[in-house]
Amino acid sequence: MKRSILIAMAFAFGSGQLLAQTAPPPVTPPATKQEDKKPEPPKDTRTPEQKKYEELLKNPNIKSQDGVFKVHRVDDKVYFEIPEQKLGRMFMW
Repeated sequence: MKRSILIAMAFAFGSGQLLAQTAPPPVTPPATKQEDKKPEPPKDTRTPEQKKYEELLKNPNIKSQDGVFKVHRVDDKVYFEIPEQKLGRMFMW
């Protein structure tokens, strides 16, 4: 009886190694020459209706409010000034 229990336990623990998955081989990306390619400057995709930040703050009708981040109101539009360190974080309102 003890012998059959011992054999069953050895089979149970030993079969785990047989059924274990092996790690896939590492995938290497194809080599590209980054030295030859120069980064293009970002294109200005703003429409004429969109204004630069400095021009926005010069508007005499602007009302600003401080908080978690600044809120600027110009006429019927609202602009949020979000610092870079707060981008991508979750906020609860």
